[in-house]
Amino acid sequence: MLRLFHIVLLILLVPLGAAAQDNEAAPQSDREVVLWNVDGDNQRTIEVFRTSVGEALAGEAGRHILTDAALKTYVRENTGPLPGCLLGVESCPSPQALGFDALQLSFAVHVTLKTSAGQVSAKYALIDAQGAVTRESSIDAPNARDAAFNVVRDIFDATGAARFETTPAGAKIVIDGRESGTTPSLSRLPVGRHEFTLTLSGFAPFTGQVEVKKGLTDKIQHTFEELPGTLVVTDAPAGALVLVNGEQKGRVGEPIALAPGTYAIEVRADGYDTLRDAATIGSGEELRRSLPLAKSQGLFSGISSEAITVNNYVFRMGFEHGIQTATYQDARTGADVPYELRSFTDGNGGFPAVGALERTVHTNGFRLDFAYQFQNIGIVLLSMSYLLGQPDELVATTTPLGTDEPGKLVGIQRLQMRPFQLSYREFYNNFVPFAEAGMGMDFTWLDIESPRFDPQRLSQSEGFVGLGIGLQYFITPKFFAMARYSLQTYFDTGLGNDHLLLIGLGAGFPNVFGFDAEPPEKL
Repeated sequence: MLRLFHIVLLILLVPLGAAAQDNEAAPQSDREVVLWNVDGDNQRTIEVFRTSVGEALAGEAGRHILTDAALKTYVRENTGPLPGCLLGVESCPSPQALGFDALQLSFAVHVTLKTSAGQVSAKYALIDAQGAVTRESSIDAPNARDAAFNVVRDIFDATGAARFETTPAGAKIVIDGRESGTTPSLSRLPVGRHEFTLTLSGFAPFTGQVEVKKGLTDKIQHTFEELPGTLVVTDAPAGALVLVNGEQKGRVGEPIALAPGTYAIEVRADGYDTLRDAATIGSGEELRRSLPLAKSQGLFSGISSEAITVNNYVFRMGFEHGIQTATYQDARTGADVPYELRSFTDGNGGFPAVGALERTVHTNGFRLDFAYQFQNIGIVLLSMSYLLGQPDELVATTTPLGTDEPGKLVGIQRLQMRPFQLSYREFYNNFVPFAEAGMGMDFTWLDIESPRFDPQRLSQSEGFVGLGIGLQYFITPKFFAMARYSLQTYFDTGLGNDHLLLIGLGAGFPNVFGFDAEPPEKL
C-alpha cells in the first residue's frame, strides 16, 4: 500500500500554492483513470513491461498512469483544492480513499515481476477505491512484453482486430490453430501475440505473427508466390529428349519443374518424328502428358493441333496470280468530262453498239494477310493484294468530245483490301486445309495509249464478295507453307469474276507487341 501513501503526499504537497490562490474545483473527467505500480527484481524488465502495457492499451480511451513522472504530471493537472477534512471541516477517510477520491482514480494495479530461467512471472493485484484488493493472479510468459500483453488481456478482457488481405483473395485463415474464414477478413482477437497461417491452393503458405493491441486494427497484407508445377512426359521411347520452349529440360519420364504458364513442348528421338505439343502448367500442379512418338513417315510429321493453335496471331505472305474476265466498262478519268473505256474490240477494231466485249486479263503481285486464329474459327483482320499486268489489248475509248477512238490497254494496277474475313480450318497432323469468306474493295487503274489522244489513266473501284480455299503445311508449329485459290465476284458486272492463285509462306506467334488476347472461353 506504500504507493497510495505517496499519492496522498503528492496531493498535499504539489497543489498547496495553487489551493491557496484558487479554490475552484478541477474539471471532472469522464475517462477511466488507472494507476499502475510495477516493481520487480530487474529494472530492465520493469521498463519493458511498462512500455509494453502502454502499447497494448494504445487504443484504450481511458488514462493509464505507468510511471512516477506521469503520476506527478497527472497530479499537477488534476488536483483541486485541499480536501475539507484536512482543514478540519469534515472527518477524513482512510489515506487510500482520500488519494483515490482526490485523483478520481478508478482503481490501481500493483504488479510484481520476477525473472527466472528466461521466464517472467507477473503477479498482479487490483486495488479498489477503498484500498481493498479485489483480485489477485499470476501470469508466466517467456518475456516481459508477452507478460504485459497477457496481464492487460487478463485484467481488461481487452481485444483488438486484425484485417487479413491477400493477393489473390480467398486464402484460408488459421489463427492459433483455429480456422477463421477466408481473405479478405476482419478478425476480432484478444490482446496479445497470435500465430496465423494463410493458405491458398497452388501457392506457398504464409505463416506469421500479429501482436494485437486493444482498440486498434492491425492490417496484414500478403502477396502469394506461385508454386512451381511439374511436367512429366510419358509413353515416348526411352531416352527421348524433352524440350520446353526450344530448350532441352530433361528426358521422358523425368519430372521437369516449371513456373506456371503455357509452354511449347518438343519430344525428340532418333528414328521417330519429332512431336510438338503445348502444355499449360498450373501452380503446384503435376501434369503428366502422354506423348507417344510415331515412326518417321516423311511429310506427315507429328505436330499436334494444340502446338499449332497456341500461336494465335498469324501472318501470311505470298505470290498471287490473278485471272480476271472483265469488260472494264465505266472505267474513266477523274475530269468533269472524262475519257471512258467503251469496250474491248475484236480483231477488226469493231465493238457492239450496246454493251461491251470482255477479255481475260492476267495480273501478278503479292498478297499479305494478318489474322487471329482460335482452334478452328478465325478472323482475317486485314488482307491486301497488289497486282500488276501488261495486257496489250485493243480497246475503244470515248473521248470528252463524245467520239469513240481506238486505243490500246497497256497496263493494269490493282489494289484489293479485304477487312474482317471469316475463316475455318481443320487439322490432319501438320496438314491444315482452310476456307475463308468475306467482302472487300477493289481499286483498278488502266493505262490507255492511242494515236488520237494523249496517254490516259482510267480508274474504277467496286466492292466484291470473295470465297477462298487453301491448304497449309506446317513445317514447325510456327512456320508453314501454303497454297490457296480464291474466287471474287464483283457487284459491278464490268469487272466480272476474278480467280486468284497464291503460293506463299506464313508464321504464327502466341502474341504480338506483348499483347495476348483472352481465348473465347474466357471472354
